[in-house]
Amino acid sequence: MKAFLGALEFQENEYEELKELYESLKTKQKPHTLFISCVDSRVVPNLITGTKPGELYVIRNMGNVIPPKTSYKESLSTIASIEYAIAHVGVHNLIICGHSDCGACGSVHLIHDETTKAKTPYIADWIQFLEPIKEELKKPPAIQQPFRQAFMAYGAFECALATQQPLKL
Repeated sequence: MKAFLGALEFQENEYEELKELYESLKTKQKPHTLFISCVDSRVVPNLITGTKPGELYVIRNMGNVIPPKTSYKESLSTIASIEYAIAHVGVHNLIICGHSDCGACGSVHLIHDETTKAKTPYIADWIQFLEPIKEELKKPPAIQQPFRQAFMAYGAFECALATQQPLKL
């Protein structure tokens, strides 16, 4: 009910305040940045970046994962969205936004727990993309930092490689 009332409040107040902006976005979007983030409700892309509607092209999934090239067929939603953002929308920047206490990263053990895997097979299948970095996720954040930066750069490279589009970083 709170979300419904919030939508009504948005229509009556916030939309009116930005009506000119929303009208300009009706026929064409031109976001400057592709923002890949986790589905965690604590991660709010426009709030984090201080951007307005139309400035970010947002892709969200568990753990802000960009599946490896060998797995694209099993995870077309993410890679198709990346391709669309680069090839058709024309984004020029990429942000892969991780966050602390990520449930997806914390549940990487599900890959080998057959009981849990049977109860939540789709989560277990998705989490398997984190298997290559499982040992890194166990390290304290200060030690993880260089690895995280390298992993983000790898993600940007995978995006550019998959879509065969240059990506300015």
